[in-house]
Amino acid sequence: PHLPLLLQALGQGLLPGPDLRKRPLKTLQLQLQVVDGVIGLGEQLGFAEDRGLRLHTVLAALALAGVLSWGFGRWWVAGGNAPLRIGWLTAVLLVGMAVIVVAAGRRMWRMRRGRTHVPPIVAERILRLSQASALTGAVIGGLYLGQAVTLTPDIGYAGRGHLALVWAVAGLAVLLLTGAGLLVQSWC
Repeated sequence: PHLPLLLQALGQGLLPGPDLRKRPLKTLQLQLQVVDGVIGLGEQLGFAEDRGLRLHTVLAALALAGVLSWGFGRWWVAGGNAPLRIGWLTAVLLVGMAVIVVAAGRRMWRMRRGRTHVPPIVAERILRLSQASALTGAVIGGLYLGQAVTLTPDIGYAGRGHLALVWAVAGLAVLLLTGAGLLVQSWC
């Protein structure tokens, strides 16, 4: 009896709410259940709240990823392994991604000022893109900055200063992506 609803949830990521408005699907868990000797699927649906991605959540993800990255980096380098490497192109691509997020979100900015109309499904996609950019940027930024901090004590040894600089620039570029995501979310 719930198959059309389930297919709609899987296909669009949206479910009709009790007041006939559409609310974004937060979780959909399918699990095998055995009832009276018959194996079937049972689903649990959860809906997202309308509060959006909070700054403290982004900062917590950044800090946690940074600490874990720093700890792993110290362990890796202390074990006699070469430090992990990253290229300059990474920073350029991350800045390009931030520009794309802001360009996509500009439609929402114009809509809020009454200059254009954005269909609801497009607005939802822009919102989710901005939130994914902010959260992913925070995690990757923590990883990159953690690696930069790992190499800081060995700045004068075997080109590690240059490598620490590359990690730090890439970390700042991905924080630009995080900021772009949070900015576009505020426009939604």
